[in-house]
Amino acid sequence: MNPDSSLRKWCLNKTFKSNPKMRILLFPYACGGASIYRTWHNFFPSEIEVIPIQLPGRENRLSEKPYTSIVELTDYLFETLKPLYDKPLALFGHSMGSLITYELSIRLEHAGIIPAHLFVSAHSSPKKGKLGTNDHLLSDEKLISRLRELSFTPEPVLQNQDLMQLLLPMIRADFTMCETYDYKEHPTLNCPLTVFGGTNDREVSLNELDHWKPYTNASFSKVTITGDHFFVHDQASTIISNISEKITQNTFDY
Repeated sequence: MNPDSSLRKWCLNKTFKSNPKMRILLFPYACGGASIYRTWHNFFPSEIEVIPIQLPGRENRLSEKPYTSIVELTDYLFETLKPLYDKPLALFGHSMGSLITYELSIRLEHAGIIPAHLFVSAHSSPKKGKLGTNDHLLSDEKLISRLRELSFTPEPVLQNQDLMQLLLPMIRADFTMCETYDYKEHPTLNCPLTVFGGTNDREVSLNELDHWKPYTNASFSKVTITGDHFFVHDQASTIISNISEKITQNTFDY
């Protein structure tokens, strides 16, 4: 595959495999970038192409306007990522990324493309996912204080006024996406679904993760990971091992 520039800017991947057996797309949490997955390709089987998705408004796309609607984002993603649909496709999203992968999976199945597997992490089910908060409406000062409370951002970054002025539009946009997400009833997915949860996650309880089960007609599994809401950093090897085991259970013919 020779991806054009419009696709490449969404994919944090220096090289694309010429003929992978399958692909997995990785989506970040709110206020995060694709770089959190920058080393993951080293730990997957060689026949799997690992593609971290870089959203606008962060890291190497900092100058671009960020999305404020998950629905609008996934509508655009579905069209942009079409060159990747020639191989079986799995999706992984952490926290906010879970809602993005769910909505993208809905669009894929509506187009007759059933994902090989949907992996969601550290997020309650879409119907119960609305936060019930309006932090995206806070003043810059109060939003920074809120970030400090949530431990989303390192303190040296929060204290750097110039840097925060660059980051706040993306941060506010991500909060808007999560806090204004309006769940709509969709047909039940036909792909296998696995949900990951942290034992010490104060944002999402392990019991809440069970609410994902009715969202698929296929197999459902829940994996408990030691850690807090951001276990995706400390427990990456455990997550990757679980993902690899589940998606390599399938046999694909070409």
